[in-house]
Amino acid sequence: TLANTSLEINYNSELKALLAYQAFKFNKQYGGLRNQANIYLGLRNALQDLDVRYEIIYPGHTESVRSVVYAPRNRWLFSAGSNGRLIRWDRFEGMPEPEVIIKNKTINSVLALSNDERWLACGCEGLGIQVFDLSKPGSTPRIFSAHQNRVRSIAMFNDNRSMLTCGIDNTIYKWDLETGIREVFHELESPAKTIAISGNGQTVAVATRDGKIFLFAGGGSNSPTELFSETGNQIWSLAFRSKNNMLISGDQKGFLRIWSIDNRELVLRTKMHQARIIEIKVDPSQRYLATCSTDGSVFVRDLDDTNQPPIEIAKLNGFIYSVEFINRGRNLVVGSTSSKPLVGFPVQMEDLSSFICPNISRNLSQSEWRNYIGDDVPFEETCSK
Repeated sequence: TLANTSLEINYNSELKALLAYQAFKFNKQYGGLRNQANIYLGLRNALQDLDVRYEIIYPGHTESVRSVVYAPRNRWLFSAGSNGRLIRWDRFEGMPEPEVIIKNKTINSVLALSNDERWLACGCEGLGIQVFDLSKPGSTPRIFSAHQNRVRSIAMFNDNRSMLTCGIDNTIYKWDLETGIREVFHELESPAKTIAISGNGQTVAVATRDGKIFLFAGGGSNSPTELFSETGNQIWSLAFRSKNNMLISGDQKGFLRIWSIDNRELVLRTKMHQARIIEIKVDPSQRYLATCSTDGSVFVRDLDDTNQPPIEIAKLNGFIYSVEFINRGRNLVVGSTSSKPLVGFPVQMEDLSSFICPNISRNLSQSEWRNYIGDDVPFEETCSK
């Protein structure tokens, strides 16, 4: 295809960009997929060759970003870093300005936000869980202590009053966010790696270090059902998709699995990454999922058409710890160990394509059109004036 041809051009950045953009135009003209992996990759590579900054750089973290969450109603983005900073952002274009909420003297490892956007919980290594009441700006966070203060996952219930946590011990705790009172939700035989709660609050999923996934029906702590087990293959990430009641898991080996919760049935197993999948997020439309990995890549997959190849949104030098959809799913914010530890990327190839024409000075020539597209397609200007 024309998009693949553009990827092979490495001697002329403007020609590369023109071919990538023309592939995008043809796809749109002939009713192709709204987001297509090879066209996105062609546009992305062309912009990189042109040295065009199509991503948004978020300054403020001097070390890796470990966790990112988004509050869509207030349009706040929160990022937690290894340098102890917890930052709030309310601007997502140009040069965003960081608002440092707190500077801890330890690693901020995991964030969770209640649905009503009142409660923000931050797991801090050796310190515990900091709980911020965002309805009281400037108030001092409370500290919830558990899991030897080595928290690995926090999941909020939809009642906006309670949350589940797990850490390096075998205990899952349920907390009252208002009072800080905790109770044992469940004792496991192996430490939990991650927890997820379904959109309707009726199912809790827990994945363990020894490669098991448990389901708790009704959102309660009654005896769980074992959904999956593979000894020695840690499950690093879980996410629910409310549409069709699906559970998605990512493991140590880079495999993604999608389960039907209603049928307790595995509907998809696919190799997504070359290393462990650290986090999975589902976009607000419930159509796309994003995955990130210690292999340095971020992928977006169309859940309505899983036969389509995933789109590689980014390939970075370093581990990627966290991803989050913002702006109604049009952008993806990525937290990593790279030199720019917090970066936002366009998710849709249409948004990516808008950077091409303003950054090139010409169109395809008649001879280039014949060579790369052919005489059977009428010549047109790729970038209209």
